[in-house]
Amino acid sequence: ILIIHGGADEQIPTVSSQLLAGQLCATGQNLERWMYPGRSHSGVIGPSLNSMVDWMSARFAGETAPDAAAPTGQDDIDDTICANGTMVSRADYEKPNGNGNGNGHNGDGTDNEPSSGNGNGSGNGTGTTAPVATPVSARPAFTG
Repeated sequence: ILIIHGGADEQIPTVSSQLLAGQLCATGQNLERWMYPGRSHSGVIGPSLNSMVDWMSARFAGETAPDAAAPTGQDDIDDTICANGTMVSRADYEKPNGNGNGNGHNGDGTDNEPSSGNGNGSGNGTGTTAPVATPVSARPAFTG
């Protein structure tokens, strides 16, 4: 599922899609939520159109979400992804790979922490580190 929301939506508060995304994610639904600050209910369509079409095309081509590419259309998109039942920012989800030069990660080999190198600078770290999820609040404060 892809949820696209304008941050200045005059019809549906952004907290609605934030709560929906959090609930769906907690039940195991694979989803992404893109919130475009300053965009109205219909004003979000223009800046998100190219990324939205790319996202849908990838699904029809059989590619799994989340997409490797971040959404485009403006610089300050709040881009969150469901990872292990928690909505996290794309930036926190996409951690760099260990490169064996002291930055490798000694994972335990499980799906949650793949083994990825010895981190001793020997050049043996060639895998990837598991994403470290930073939860996005599912219950934002209401301001009036």
